[in-house]
Amino acid sequence: MTARVRSFSWDGARGEMFAQWVLAQVATVVRVPREADIGIDLICTLAHPVSGSLNAGRTFGVQVKSHGSKRQPEPLSFGGYDKQGTWRRHEIDWLWNSDIPLFMAIVDRDRNHIRLYSTIQLWHARWQWGLPGMITFIPDATPEEFPEGIPIARQRGQKKCGDGLSYCVPLGPRIFEATPSQVPSTRKRGELVSRLESWIRLSYRNLQHFRNGIPFRETPRKWLPNQPPSGAHRIIYYNKSPRIRRGNLRSILAALAPGVCAFAQHCRDPRAKELEAILPLAELLRAQGFHRRYLGRLLQESAQQAGFDSNQQIGALLRRPTRTSTSQIEQINRLERFQHGVVSVK
Repeated sequence: MTARVRSFSWDGARGEMFAQWVLAQVATVVRVPREADIGIDLICTLAHPVSGSLNAGRTFGVQVKSHGSKRQPEPLSFGGYDKQGTWRRHEIDWLWNSDIPLFMAIVDRDRNHIRLYSTIQLWHARWQWGLPGMITFIPDATPEEFPEGIPIARQRGQKKCGDGLSYCVPLGPRIFEATPSQVPSTRKRGELVSRLESWIRLSYRNLQHFRNGIPFRETPRKWLPNQPPSGAHRIIYYNKSPRIRRGNLRSILAALAPGVCAFAQHCRDPRAKELEAILPLAELLRAQGFHRRYLGRLLQESAQQAGFDSNQQIGALLRRPTRTSTSQIEQINRLERFQHGVVSVK
């Protein structure tokens, strides 16, 4: 509109500009043009001060929600049904498939106050519930107990969205907050950069677990605003469903395969004593079709160089028919007795 702008649109832009100004004290920040806004308002790269220069660090995205002093911002939700009754699955898939961590900023325009939240708790929703129909982020809610999903109402003939449930994901306390007067000085910016770096690094680790297909989540045990997180909460997720279990085992083996090959290559040194311990895992990978020729040849050579009797100690193992891989998987299943749930790793 010529000579006019809608007030709600300008208010939203004000919130984004304020968030950009604050975050620019610790990062390079680029605002995403509205016509290209697909869910991330700011793309930030941490700037580490080093000897009069700023070294580029890790990149992260920020979704900005702003509000006035008399009303709270609308919840940040993904999925659910649109006005035409179609499930917005693309929004749920985007949460898992984004290549950079997502953070949420809430700006109070009247007080010029910003709160920054990590969305790292969303990985519980992914691994525990599979494919939620809808997810809503709840700032400042304790992450110690995730609420159960609520059925999503649907019309007759309407397709079920995901598992048909809507989940609230508690984000926990804010990790950073500031007003213009509280923005750190140049001397103290390095401390804040280091604190944010710990959150971003942890977020990237969870992204890597997901990319590798490993149902594993890492989150801090507790934290306070503008302070580094403390403790580590590591959770393994498992499921007794044969289909899900087979998929998880396959993806876990695929993630292990490159490391086992590299380990075996390092064990070609005749002085190496670790090869014998890794042979069963290497054979399991080989029997499942991962790098069969490489592992078979390399393990035989490495075993001989290490002084093992390849005919007696590994020959039978490496020549074992592929069908034995099924029995090996079943042996793992019997030992674990998988059930649906989570296990904390100290």
